[in-house]
Amino acid sequence: MPDSTANRRLATILVADVDGYSRLMRADEEGTLVDLRAHLAELVAPVVERFHGRIVKTVGDGLLVEFGSAVEAVRSAVELQRGMVERNAGTPPDRRQAFRIGLHLGDIIVSDDDVFGDTVNVASRLEGLAEPGSIVLSASVYEQVRDKLALPFRAQGSRALKNIDRPIRVYSLDAAALSQDGAGPRRMKVPVIIAVPSTIDSAVRTVRSLRPQRPRIATCITARSPPPSRRARPRLRSDPGRARSARPQGTGRGRPSRRRSRRG
Repeated sequence: MPDSTANRRLATILVADVDGYSRLMRADEEGTLVDLRAHLAELVAPVVERFHGRIVKTVGDGLLVEFGSAVEAVRSAVELQRGMVERNAGTPPDRRQAFRIGLHLGDIIVSDDDVFGDTVNVASRLEGLAEPGSIVLSASVYEQVRDKLALPFRAQGSRALKNIDRPIRVYSLDAAALSQDGAGPRRMKVPVIIAVPSTIDSAVRTVRSLRPQRPRIATCITARSPPPSRRARPRLRSDPGRARSARPQGTGRGRPSRRRSRRG
């Protein structure tokens, strides 16, 4: 008879382990253990806490984490893989550790702070399909994050998993793609063209060209010619001969003088 007191809830399970852990232990047991503990304390724990996850347990080189959100689980997985790349940058190649991560969303059973169920088993099998530094997630996780995270998911088709009675459609995030793309919300890309002037003069011209141009009204300015100068006409001396010749022809009489004759 099933236990009616079992605590069930929907969750996203993250399972991770270190690739080639047995080889690293054979080469240097103490150094490998020190490095692993440093990764867990300095990288894994802070990242899981930042994305509101809960570390259920660690077994050897394995890690099991519970998330209430599929988006937060994928973001956490991406940050873990990127963080390991940065931490391995200054580490000798023979001591570098790389995580393989599997994610699955489904119903789980919670008992004594541990988690059980088919969801945990599927997440563990998906982790086995991942390459070093990459992430493999099921279709149930992908459907929750496909329109929310700008990540280069690659469809891998349906895969048969060990001890799982049905094929599972899986998607992957390769290590090379994780180093280039972001895990933020998906945004529409708008091209922006910025002109960088090389000199101050070109900068001024650029700013002026961006201002709205007003229609120019052609104005005609007519230059007024200066008034003609009044030149003093030369006064002619009185000459009876000229005066007579200047009289109009045909009347025989000159223009009557306005001066009154003086009486003697």
